Amino acid sequence: MQFKTLFAASLLGLAAAAPAEECTKTGPAKSGNSPAPKTFGLVALRSASPIHFTHFSASENGFLLGLPKDKQNATCTGKSDGSAVFRLNEGELFLYNTGKKQQRAYTDRSGMGQGVLQYATVTKNPLPEAFETKGWKIDKSGNLNFDNASGFTACPNGPDGSWTVWVATGNSRPGNSDKECLGFNARVAEIEHPTSCFYSEYSG
Repeated sequence: MQFKTLFAASLLGLAAAAPAEECTKTGPAKSGNSPAPKTFGLVALRSASPIHFTHFSASENGFLLGLPKDKQNATCTGKSDGSAVFRLNEGELFLYNTGKKQQRAYTDRSGMGQGVLQYATVTKNPLPEAFETKGWKIDKSGNLNFDNASGFTACPNGPDGSWTVWVATGNSRPGNSDKECLGFNARVAEIEHPTSCFYSEYSG
C-alpha cells in the first residue's frame, strides 16, 4: 500500500540522517482505529523538495526541520539522534521526558500568531487566550494534524540552514518570511525505545 511505501521511505530518510548506532528504533505508525503510539517522531513529507523526509527537531521553544543533529542542544538521559520525540495525551502534544518538568506544544493561529508552533514547560500559570494546546490527532494515513488545519508549513529561515515549522493557516509566508515557504504533512513514526530529553528553551 502507498502508506507502507511512504513510511518505509521515511525510515530510510531517518537512517540516512544519523549513524546506525545512534538511530532510535522505530516501528510502523498506528492510525485509524488503532491506538496512537506511546512515543513517536515526525517526518516531513513534501516530495521533490529540500524538506522531504527531514525529521522534526525541537530547540529554543521552536520546532525545526533539517537542523543539524548536534545543534538541538537537548539534555537527554541517553544518546539522541538529534530529532524530537513526542507523545500524545488527551489531545495535547508533549515532548517525551520522564522527568517532572513536562514540555507541551502550542500554536497561535490568530492574525498575529499566523500559526506559530512552539513549546513551553507546563506551569500552573495559564497560557495566553490565543494559544491552543488541545486538538492534536493522528489521521487514518498516519499524519499528525491539529484541529482542522491542513498540515503544516515550513519556512527556510531557521538557524544553521533549518526550516521553521508552522501550523498551516492558509498564509503562504507566515511570520512575514521573505523566502518561499512549503506546505507539508507530518508522518508519525513510532519510536519503541525512546530517549528522554528536556529540550532547550529560549533564555532571552
